[in-house]
Amino acid sequence: MRHVHSDTEYTGFELDLTQELEILEAQIPFILRKYEDSDSPSNFRLQEEDFRLPTLWVGVTEGGEICYSQGMAKAGDVETLRMWYPACPVPESDEVLVEGSYVPPRFRGRGIGTTGLALVAQEAARLGYSRVICHVASDNQPSMRAHVKAGFVPYETLTLHWRGFRRSDTVRKGPGL
Repeated sequence: MRHVHSDTEYTGFELDLTQELEILEAQIPFILRKYEDSDSPSNFRLQEEDFRLPTLWVGVTEGGEICYSQGMAKAGDVETLRMWYPACPVPESDEVLVEGSYVPPRFRGRGIGTTGLALVAQEAARLGYSRVICHVASDNQPSMRAHVKAGFVPYETLTLHWRGFRRSDTVRKGPGL
């Protein structure tokens, strides 16, 4: 059992959408759009929780392959998310939460995650949000690097402490996380 005795750390990232976004070009061109029912999940991983996110964005290559996926939720959607992610941060009304970023293995290492995050942030700005927030497992170095390259900055560290079947959380905010 994974949760009998464990400590799992997440880095909270934020991106200020009132500042100009720089979108780095991936090595494989793709467009970002909302997931459609007709999309075939055979060439990328979709988990059940991805469909609990109110908006699921996908990156699609010129050949029609899905090379990126990213969920997005606004403040009113978070209670639904908490059913599967109890420590989910609650965005303010001018913020949006992004979670579940995924790049299939054959597309990794080509800047797709960085570009995808920036494109999702651009969509959030277009929808009127001023800030994007998310949590990334601190041991997921490729995702941590992609968030930083896309312009996100750390603002908190969340640690989930499991002792038996009891969970407690520790949050550290500010400089020197």
